[in-house]
This record gives sequence, structure tokens and C-alpha cells, in this order.
Amino acid sequence: MGEGGGGQPERLDYATPQRRRITYRRLPPDWRRRSVIALLAAALVFALTLESAYRQQRKTVWAWGGGFTLQRVLPDLQRDVDRYAQATGKAPATLDEVPAVQKRWSQDPQSQADPWGRPFLLKSENGRAVVMTLGRDGLPGGEGVDADVTAASPTPSVSRRQFFQVMPLKPILWTCVIAAVVTALAAFVGPIDTRVGPRNLLVVLVTLAITGAAAVIVGGFITALHVPLLGGGH
Repeated sequence: MGEGGGGQPERLDYATPQRRRITYRRLPPDWRRRSVIALLAAALVFALTLESAYRQQRKTVWAWGGGFTLQRVLPDLQRDVDRYAQATGKAPATLDEVPAVQKRWSQDPQSQADPWGRPFLLKSENGRAVVMTLGRDGLPGGEGVDADVTAASPTPSVSRRQFFQVMPLKPILWTCVIAAVVTALAAFVGPIDTRVGPRNLLVVLVTLAITGAAAVIVGGFITALHVPLLGGGH
């Protein structure tokens, strides 16, 4: 330790060594461009996943909401009516006139009404009595769950409007959001700079396309598990 001019010991300052600051690259260098791409891809995947859910369930929603009951009951009732008409030589005006139907109703009371609690009806087609139901709305015509149904009717497809009305949308929308978020995160994977050349941008877009397609397929499959029982189903 040295001494100063006044005989005082010279104070030596020892600098405290500072730790080297470690820096992390949190965002890719072209994060602005990637953000735009990610938002567009997420919106597209969200819409496609929702559309996939609709296309997979537009018939099963009707079936689980009462269609299974109609497919079971209508052919039996129609068979009873046809046999009655062949035996008597005339078509019944109402189902109450058919003894076999009365017997069936006594054994299975639930078969007296359609899944929406309305009695089955008879309509005349070229002189033949046809058993039918007017569907959920109880009005002639309609589509999807509101369509008129007979034993010979094909399975109705639920419209998009009815799909959003009757489906439990919360789990489906969450699935769509997760698929969109996964796709958006894929936009930020990798250190390449898409501003450098078109090849780098193409790599990002291909990665997003593959990730988005997988998200739509998986998301659509998951949403297919959320098939509801519509009100009135037996």
C-alpha cells in the first residue's frame, strides 16, 4: 500500500468484476413479418377446423338428436300400416285405426311420439298411407333437424345455422383455438430470416402448411367426439 504526499496511505480502489450479461434471442430477426404470417395462418386454421367439425357432424348431429329413434320406430310403424292396408284393402286415416300399432304402443309407449314429443302423422302418397314426422319445428318442409322424415327418407344434413344453434360450441371453439395457436407458434420456429431470400420464406410457409393441415385434421377429429344429444331425443 503506497503513501500519499501528506503521509496518508493511498487508498486503492479495486473494481468489482461484473458478470458477463447473457443475452437471449427471444424473437426471430424477422418477427414482424412472421407475426403477420402467423395471424393469417391462425385465422385460416381456425376457420378450417370449424368447417371440418361441421362437415363431420352434419349428419351425426341429427342422428344423435333423435334420428336413431326415428330410424328404429318409423320402419316398424310403416310395416304395420302397410300390412293393415293389404289386409283390409284400404289405407288407414290415422294410426289409431291400426291394431298392430296400438299393440306396439302399449308395449313401447315411447314409440307413440317423435323425439320432439309430437304424435306421428299419416300422409297419402299415391294412395299409400305413409307414416311421418314434421321434424323439430313441427312445420311442413324444412331442412336438417326441421325436415319432414319418413321411413324412406335419407338422413338429413344439418345446416351450418342449425349446427351453431344445437351444438355445444364451447369445447369445439376451444379445439379450434388450440389448433390456431399451434399453427401460429410454428411461424416462429427456426432462426432463419425470411427477409434474406424467397427460399427461407418458402421454408416457413411449407412448415406452416404442414402444421396447419395436421392441426385441422386432429382438431376435426377431436370435435367429432363432441356429438350432443339434442333436446327431445329418446
